[in-house]
Amino acid sequence: MWAYVIRKLLLLIPTAFVVLVILFLMLRVVPGDPVMSALGSEASEQAVQALRTELGLDQPLYIQFIQYVEGILQGDLGRSLVTRTSITKEIATALPYTMSYAVGSLVVAIVLGILFGVVTAVKRNTIIDYLGRVFSLAGLSFPEFYLGLLLMLLLAVHWDILPAVGAGDFNNPKELIRHLILPSITGGLIMTAYITRLTRSSMLDVIREDYIATARAKGLRESTVILRHALKNALISIVTIIGMYFGLHFAGSIMVEMIFARPGMGKLLLSAIKQNDYNVVQSVIFVYCLIIMVVNLITDVVYGWIDPRIVYK
Repeated sequence: MWAYVIRKLLLLIPTAFVVLVILFLMLRVVPGDPVMSALGSEASEQAVQALRTELGLDQPLYIQFIQYVEGILQGDLGRSLVTRTSITKEIATALPYTMSYAVGSLVVAIVLGILFGVVTAVKRNTIIDYLGRVFSLAGLSFPEFYLGLLLMLLLAVHWDILPAVGAGDFNNPKELIRHLILPSITGGLIMTAYITRLTRSSMLDVIREDYIATARAKGLRESTVILRHALKNALISIVTIIGMYFGLHFAGSIMVEMIFARPGMGKLLLSAIKQNDYNVVQSVIFVYCLIIMVVNLITDVVYGWIDPRIVYK
């Protein structure tokens, strides 16, 4: 397995390089001038040219790309073209808030999704199953921003249980968790619907297998049959969708971060897009891509942990 992991890690290098080339070229053809965004439309031609030279934007594209890659290899993502601050520091500040939201949402989705999926599969064609399917359909159709606003109105405004906006401070874990609950529930409930439907479908396929009937014939408790035999064999497809949606959810955190005013990667990316700051845009998207590639690798490794019969080649 370790040879497989090392080989996959080595494959991340050319993949990351191709992603970086595509991002670099695509963002350079987008309309807009970051120098004008930084100085304003009233800036003189001399000031514009001076800043363009200082930022290296008067260099050929291949020179700019080489310099950017050299910086990445040294752990330096460059500086914002507008604020002139270090992009590495900005991402290091924003990433923990987005990561905590993504992990919190994932925990909510896994716990509720697998629970509802197993229960609806075991209680097939009962009122519990029908309610579970209605919940899944509603979750698939419900806009994330609308759910966030409803939860904010109910839990923060009417009941005043949780804070409506902000992200708390990592030096104060209690406040950090309180600020994390609403965003995690918002993102987690949407993902719960997907996991519930897939878990139910996978469980129904597994429950029909002969070894489940054999386990019951041996007199094993129903909970043992469902959890140790049926659910374990249904986890492969569940882990697949969890890994896929974690990456999509992480990269799609912009809406939730804007609703709850969280200073995460999504908010940083949106601000950079508005200012035509393509140094920040390409760096944030590049970090997104790296994290998604790592999540996919972790998903592949988890397959072998769930099912020892899987052989890595």
